[in-house]
Amino acid sequence: MLESIFIFFFSTLFTFYNLFQHFYLRPLHAIECLAISFPLGIIETSMVSVLIRIYFGIHFGTLHNWIIIVLIILLFLVSVLLSKPKKEDTSPGQMSIGMIAIIKNEIRQHYIFYLVSFLLLLPLLIYLFDIHYIPISYSGVQTRKNCYGDLPFHLTLINSFLHGCNSRFRSLQSLQFPVLSDSQLSYPFLMDYSSALWASGGLNLRATFVFQGATLTLSVLVLIYYFYLRVFKSPYSKIRSLLSTIMILFVGGYGWVQYFIHPEQGKLKNYIDYLFKPDANNELFWISFLDGTLLPQRSTLLGYPLLIIIFKLLYIQIEKNNPSINRQMILATILTSLTPLSHFHSYFTIGFILSFLSILTLISQFFPSKMVNSKNQNENKTITDTSSNNSNGSSNNSNNSNNSNSNSNDDKINIKKKKKIVVLQNVKSSSLTRIFKWCIFWAVFAILSNLLALPQLLFYFPRFTGDHLNFLHIFPVWNSSNFSAIQYLVYSLGTVLILSFAGIPLLNRIQLLFYTPFLILAITCCFILFQPWKIDNIKLLNIWMIMAVGITNLVIVKIITFGKNFLKLKCNSKQDSDKKKKISNNNGKVHNNNNNNNKSDNDDKHKFNQNKSIKLKKYLKYLVFFLIILISISIFLSCILSGILSTIRLKNQESQIQSVIDINVGEFIINNTPHDSIFISNSDFHANPLHTIAGRQILCGYSGWLWTHGLDFTSKKYEMKEMIRANEKISNEQLHELYEKYNVTYILIYNNDSIQLSQRVINEINFMLIYFSPKISIYKKILLK
Repeated sequence: MLESIFIFFFSTLFTFYNLFQHFYLRPLHAIECLAISFPLGIIETSMVSVLIRIYFGIHFGTLHNWIIIVLIILLFLVSVLLSKPKKEDTSPGQMSIGMIAIIKNEIRQHYIFYLVSFLLLLPLLIYLFDIHYIPISYSGVQTRKNCYGDLPFHLTLINSFLHGCNSRFRSLQSLQFPVLSDSQLSYPFLMDYSSALWASGGLNLRATFVFQGATLTLSVLVLIYYFYLRVFKSPYSKIRSLLSTIMILFVGGYGWVQYFIHPEQGKLKNYIDYLFKPDANNELFWISFLDGTLLPQRSTLLGYPLLIIIFKLLYIQIEKNNPSINRQMILATILTSLTPLSHFHSYFTIGFILSFLSILTLISQFFPSKMVNSKNQNENKTITDTSSNNSNGSSNNSNNSNNSNSNSNDDKINIKKKKKIVVLQNVKSSSLTRIFKWCIFWAVFAILSNLLALPQLLFYFPRFTGDHLNFLHIFPVWNSSNFSAIQYLVYSLGTVLILSFAGIPLLNRIQLLFYTPFLILAITCCFILFQPWKIDNIKLLNIWMIMAVGITNLVIVKIITFGKNFLKLKCNSKQDSDKKKKISNNNGKVHNNNNNNNKSDNDDKHKFNQNKSIKLKKYLKYLVFFLIILISISIFLSCILSGILSTIRLKNQESQIQSVIDINVGEFIINNTPHDSIFISNSDFHANPLHTIAGRQILCGYSGWLWTHGLDFTSKKYEMKEMIRANEKISNEQLHELYEKYNVTYILIYNNDSIQLSQRVINEINFMLIYFSPKISIYKKILLK
């Protein structure tokens, strides 16, 4: 256990120290440096562990783990000795108060966010990960509905690294896909590999899941909060960023309507979730960002933090119109190169968005306005100043005669033309210069990031060149529904979709430029499937949703600001009316001193009516303001109510993935079979203990996983069934050839399945029963001498 703690602590400390020294306030906050240190530390230690395995052949164990710890400590000491921050590069007093004091100061500045994060969000995250990741009861291993399909897959990968088919790998190309024999693993495995590394250090696998999941999810939320602060600058930025961060966790469509229309459906245990499946007849195009993405899809916990920091760094470059190759550009390049094995969807998203963002950045240089650099603006200012002085001198001389007036007017016109020509020439020259610099910037970024990522990209090469199914094909996501396109998308994505378009006029030029590629990505996800299952597109759509939620809260804050201004406007009009009343009364006293007694009664009536109208206006004013606040709250709740209902329902959606018998079978396989043995099974159950617990390789596993990964498995699935039932159509020679072709040495049989092991296979191939239980039997091939 201490080994796992040391690995996490020293890797995080090493990463945070270096990020703080080089990027604090240039442009990251200290808390951002700490938040990104968690995923970066996991990535670094996992990659170091992989390199130790490949080049030194030292596998999981005490020696392996202490080598990692010592290397990280040495690198940390070297970085401390070599780092010499310049005083001019830091803010006054920064180095004296230290890192801890800076972090405390940042927490004070954003105390509302951190109160909500540590008092509400962190306990919620710990609870959710605790009930989802292998809570063991008297009946076996439990999870919740949304992790029922993903958790066994992650357990399969983790156990394959711990004591299964990948426990002795010596290269990335030798990694095997545990649920399809003779198939190389082409999956971003670093998150699961890190869990196996921590488990090998003595930390309980369940504790590893909960600690890693809650910590990384909190780091994602912190980074999103600071991302909103920078990208969507506006009044009340802190409150707006907090609301946006909460909204992104629970954002959803209008599935909550079904909760009120058909409340009886909500009583069904594993049926309704109000997001993806709000009723019996419809499947929508959205799953929860929290319990549909971050909880079950563990690789997103590494990919999304990197992606958020990368986009923030590049946004700052674009905002300043600064195409220089500086340290933050290098950091963005390095982080991009780490994404392929962390989360390939993040790598693809970065490439997709930056390809459009680079083009839009170049186009924007032809329309400078704010994007013209200050140097050219100063030059233009000096030109206009000198020309104005000349024009003033000529205008003064023109007072001597009437003829000189026409000459001075001509001179003014000529000077204005010259000014326009000079300004246009400067703008064109600066635009061309900037375009050239931006071309170099994007070219360097693309080349460096892909060169650094090349060893990881080669890992995926077999997937892109081999047999694959239904990748990148046109399929509008509403085709399988009963709705039209607009109805389906609005029902799926809800108020956020509407307000994200309504809020576009509120964006400034740079925000609009930055948001456009994200919008193109969202539109593409609605028409093109990147994987066979349309829900996998949501891994990409989530990135657009982060931006859309920010725009949505811009609209909500704008509505609240309008109500506040309306309140102030009414108060000002009241004061003005009071002033006019006093003035009129004073005038009356001056001109009508003799008639005061006669008009006193009329004045009293007038005052009474006026006070009554003022009170009525005051009540109406506060009523309108209250309605505006109520509308804003209703809009916010309509965005998150489906997600909240879905999260609440998780408490009562237990799903057992493994019984006590399954656990015993897995332990038996670990202790009594070689790590590289190949099994066949008569069941298509996705949580088969032979790979979920033991990490062994099966000839052809769960069809759903193989289909979503785009693998061609139909022939192997058919042959595996024939190898078990051995019907009359297959000869003895063909049966022997199949077992020798795939080197199958073990058979796991579910005793209650429709397909059972033929006695012919037992006799002809020489299999012997080595384990029996009421549920599962295991046979071993006996090799004849």
